[in-house]
Amino acid sequence: DDTGALAQYLVPSLTARTRLLGKRLIAVHDAPFSLRHVYLPDTTHGRDVIAHGLGRMARVDASAATQLWLQFQNSHHFSAAQHRRIELEMLRRAADQDRLQRVLPIPTTADGAQADTVEAVLRYTIRHQRWAEFLRAIRDLPAERLALPRWRYWQARATELSMADSPPAAVDAYANLYKPLAEDRSFYGFLAADRLHRPPNLAARDATPSTEQLQTMARSAGVQRAFELTAMGDYSAARREWSFALDNVDLDHKLAAATLAARRQYFRLSLQTIIDAAAWDALQLRFPAPFRTELLAAAASRGLDLSWVYAITRQESGFASDIRSPAGALGLMQLLPGTAADVARASGLTLAAGDLTNPAINTRLGTAYLADLYRNFGYHRALAAAAYNAGPSRVREWLTRLPASPVDVWIESIPFDETQRYVQNTLLYAHIYSRLLGTQQPFLFDHER
Repeated sequence: DDTGALAQYLVPSLTARTRLLGKRLIAVHDAPFSLRHVYLPDTTHGRDVIAHGLGRMARVDASAATQLWLQFQNSHHFSAAQHRRIELEMLRRAADQDRLQRVLPIPTTADGAQADTVEAVLRYTIRHQRWAEFLRAIRDLPAERLALPRWRYWQARATELSMADSPPAAVDAYANLYKPLAEDRSFYGFLAADRLHRPPNLAARDATPSTEQLQTMARSAGVQRAFELTAMGDYSAARREWSFALDNVDLDHKLAAATLAARRQYFRLSLQTIIDAAAWDALQLRFPAPFRTELLAAAASRGLDLSWVYAITRQESGFASDIRSPAGALGLMQLLPGTAADVARASGLTLAAGDLTNPAINTRLGTAYLADLYRNFGYHRALAAAAYNAGPSRVREWLTRLPASPVDVWIESIPFDETQRYVQNTLLYAHIYSRLLGTQQPFLFDHER
């Protein structure tokens, strides 16, 4: 990689005394398990090479790295600070690989460098539902991390589960932790509201642009160029023009521009504006409902809730009907050609070139595939969404390690960050859409909990 190439370039410039260590550092970086056989002196530089190699080795096999670390502790004199950092790395990687031998104590550092390790240990205790250890470990999480909705929710949830056999009066201890979080419009905020048996809080504050603001942005040369480039299919240039045109514009005028883009169904530009402006409360712009005829017909024909289909489609493509992913997935519901061909064959359809960018065909095939996953995974949206993103075989493998109930534990334990975010987003978006569309679906169904 670039780091290795740079290191190779710099080695000749080292002094003769340090050149050998430089070469050994590169060797250990490239092949960390060679650390078992390479002699490294008990010097500052030698210990640095060992620390680097142990960290690289732990990414592959934390147990082997930990055993080697015990040997180096007997032969080399590491500083207290270096000792803490190596311990943190060993714990973090062991937790990620589900090979943690001990949960506590977690070394702490003045600069809060233990945060990533504490979070890895917390995820481990959630997977194994070791709530007392979770509540002890979370004390080592720096305050700025503890303030995140994720850890506020799990602190409340662990408190609840650790009090499962406590008298009813103990309910207040965790209910009071859920209550402020339940006001938050996020996945964890919606989970908190669900634990309190109340509807999530949308807290929508949509701004309605004035006629003057709309006209001002419609006259903008940059906005007009972005629209023309979008119509031509040059999305990269369109985004550049759009960003430049809105660079020094106030929030109200940005929302006016986003409204104009949404009216033309240029949702890439509209959603880009919302993200760039962090206008998270503008729910009508964040969660548009285009292609209503196609999506409603496709969802109804497969017995799927429209709000969930909208959530999947928004997450997949942002409603760009001609989008193509780096992996080759196409259209509104981002179907791989091979998957689409299988679904079409099962449905008695013949696909022609360009069909997957046709909204009616894409949504018909996408909802057919989604409905199959939904049925095969027990009509459980979290499992079906995970399978839609990562593939059904992976989800079946994950279920052999951990059952789907409680669902919050299962989602938190999904080993792919992308799939975890995908499942969280689609559940969150489905409930928001259900409120905006008036279908009033619950955030979680009873059988999904």
